[in-house]
Amino acid sequence: METAPGRATIRHLSDCLWREGEESEVFVATVVVMAVVVAVVIVVVVGNY
Repeated sequence: METAPGRATIRHLSDCLWREGEESEVFVATVVVMAVVVAVVIVVVVGNY
């Protein structure tokens, strides 16, 4: 079982925003965050090779 505190924190924050904010804004923010995370992972993986 892998531990992903960063991912858990993002999920917690998105859940809070989902309850308090507008769904469309939260959806866009979530997509942007996921895109940034994926981009960083790709850069790190490519940088290691």
